[in-house]
Amino acid sequence: MMKEIKKARLTTDELEIALRKQKVGNIQDVAECFLESSGKFSVTLKPNKSAAVTKRIFKN
Repeated sequence: MMKEIKKARLTTDELEIALRKQKVGNIQDVAECFLESSGKFSVTLKPNKSAAVTKRIFKN
């Protein structure tokens, strides 16, 4: 994965920010991630994972 990130000239921080914008709480939850020609990311989560929501992230 790191090779593809470098090829796209992204830092891991930039990727994590983009994933958070797509409501991905953990990079390990991602099955596929595509950088579209528009510069936006298309993300598919693993089958047993769902998008992160504030209520679950901050739950004690």
